Amino acid sequence: MNQNVLREVRTIERNSDRLSSDSCLTDPEDDALGYATFAQHLADCLCSMAPVEGFVIAIHGAWGTGKSTMLNFVKHYLLEQPQTERPTIIEFNPWWFSGKETLLRAFFDRFQAELMNKKLIGPEVVKVMLKLANKVSESDLPIPWWGKLLAMSPDFLVKRLHLIPETVPELKNKIVKTLSNPRRRILVMMDDVDRLADDEIRQLFSLMKAVADFPNTTYLLAFDRDIAAKALSTKYTSGEEYLEKIVQVPFELPLPTEGALARLLNGKLEMILEGTPSLLLDADRWAVILRDGLKDFINTPRDVVRLINALRVTYPPVKQEVNAVDFIALEVLRLFCPIAYQVVRYNPQYFTGSPEFIIRRLSATGTSGLKSFHEGWIGGLNQGDRESVKAVLMWLFPKLRAVWAPTAAMSRDEHYEQRRRYRICFADMFPIYFRQALPEGRPSDADIHTLLSLADDPMAFGSRLVQLANEHLSDGTTRVKGYLDRFVDLAPNDWPRDDGPLIVKALFDVGDELLRPEDVEMSWRTGNDLRMARILANLQTGYNADYRFEMLKSAISEGKALSVMLMQIQSLGMRSQGKGRRK
Repeated sequence: MNQNVLREVRTIERNSDRLSSDSCLTDPEDDALGYATFAQHLADCLCSMAPVEGFVIAIHGAWGTGKSTMLNFVKHYLLEQPQTERPTIIEFNPWWFSGKETLLRAFFDRFQAELMNKKLIGPEVVKVMLKLANKVSESDLPIPWWGKLLAMSPDFLVKRLHLIPETVPELKNKIVKTLSNPRRRILVMMDDVDRLADDEIRQLFSLMKAVADFPNTTYLLAFDRDIAAKALSTKYTSGEEYLEKIVQVPFELPLPTEGALARLLNGKLEMILEGTPSLLLDADRWAVILRDGLKDFINTPRDVVRLINALRVTYPPVKQEVNAVDFIALEVLRLFCPIAYQVVRYNPQYFTGSPEFIIRRLSATGTSGLKSFHEGWIGGLNQGDRESVKAVLMWLFPKLRAVWAPTAAMSRDEHYEQRRRYRICFADMFPIYFRQALPEGRPSDADIHTLLSLADDPMAFGSRLVQLANEHLSDGTTRVKGYLDRFVDLAPNDWPRDDGPLIVKALFDVGDELLRPEDVEMSWRTGNDLRMARILANLQTGYNADYRFEMLKSAISEGKALSVMLMQIQSLGMRSQGKGRRK
C-alpha cells in the first residue's frame, strides 16, 4: 500500500468522530479532500499583504462543501508563521449573533476588544469605534450594557463617552489614522455568512461597505455566493454587482474530486460494516452501483457525514439479515431522493419478483403495465436524478431491467445465489429493509445456527422442528415455515457437511408432522412439502450416486414420514426418466 493511501486511511480513522458530528476539520494533516494546498497558498499571501485601503477576499462554496474547514486550515498555516510575520487574526462569526443584537455593533465590539487585548489600540480609539458603530447601525437596538446605562442616566452616558455630534467620515478618519501603522496588520475572518437571514446578510454587507477600507486590514469571508446575492437583490438592483463592489478577490472553494469523496465514504463505511458476513458484502458490486448512480447523490463531505450518521443507527439491527450493498443503496435514496424511496417502499409488487417471474418473464413481452407505472413516477423526479435512480434501481431489482434495459433471464442457479445474499429483490426479504428489523416469523441467523447445532442428533433436530410447527404467528402460519424458507436459501456448503445424512434422516422421520395447510402460499401453491423437497435436494448435492443411494436407503428404512418419503422417491424417478430421455 503506498504512502498516500496509508495517509488517507489514517486521516479517515482520526476523523471518524468529527465527521459523524458534522464538525469541520482544523488540522491540514487530516485533509482527505485536497484543501490543504490551497489553504497554505492563501495563508502565505495573507502574511505578505498590507493593503493601504483594506482588502476583501471571499471563498465561495455551497453548504456542506467544506468552507469552514478551509478557513481553519488557513488559520492553522497562519499560526505556524512567526508572530512578527503574521497578521493579528480576529474571528467573527455573525451567525453567533443572529437574532440577538445588531451585527454591526457586535462586530465593532469584537473588533475593538481583540485589538485592545493585543494592545494595538487604546481606550480613546475604542470610544471612537463605539460611536461609529452607533452611527452606521441601521437598528436602534442598544448594546446590552448601554441599555442599562441609558435607563439610569442618559446625560451621564453622553458625558462619559463624549458623544458629541460627529459625522461617519470624521469617526472613520480617526480609526484610519490609528490603523495606518504598517505594524498593525489585521485579518478578519468571517464564517457562516450564508446562515443568516436575508435582512442580516444585508446588514452584514452594509458593515463591510463601512469598514472595508480600514488600512492594513484584510477580510476573509466564506459564504455561498448565490445565497448572498439573492438576499442582497431584495434591496439592491443586482446582488451580484453589489458583491463585486465589496469583494476584491473571490475564490471558488476547490471541489473535492470524485475519487477523494469515494475514498472518504468507503473508509467510513468500513467502520460501519465491520462484522458483516462476507457473503452479504460484495465490494465489486458496491463499486459498480456507486459508479453508475449513487455517486450522483453524494457530492460534498456533508453528504458523506449524513449517510454515515444514518447508517450508524439503521444498519446494526439488521447487519446479519440484509445485503449490505442493497441496504446502503436504499439508504442513499431515502436521504437524497426520498420520492424514489417512498415509491419503492409502498409498491413492492412493482419491484420484487417471484423466482418464476425473474427466470421466465424478465425479457418477455407483456410488461406494458409495469413500464407504465415506472415511467409515470420516474417522470416526477428532478430531471438530473432520473437516470441515476434508474441505474440504482436496476441493480437492486432485476425485474426493472424488463422496463429499462431488457437482458437475459436470471438462471435458477443465479437466483438461489442471490437469495443466499439476502437481496432486496425477493419479496420475503423486502420488508426487512424498511422495518429495519426482522419481520415476525423470520428467524435470525443466530436462530438458524442454534437449530443447526442440533443436526448431529436427528431426534433432537426433528423434535425442535415439530415444536416450531405447533407455534403459530399472528398471520396464522407456523414458525417452522420461516425456518424451512431459510433452509431453502442455504447453499450445499452452508450445511454442516458431516450432518447432512442426519438431517435427511430427521426430515424422513418427522416430515409429515410439518405439512401444515396454513403454511401454503396460495399464489404459488408452495407449502412445506415443496420446501422440504428443495432442502433434501440441496443436502444431496455434492455426493456421488452410490453415496446418495445408501443415504436415502438408510433414512427411508427407519423413517416414519410416508408422504415426504414418497415425494422424494417420485422426484428421484422423474430425474431418472429425464436422464433417460436425454440419452
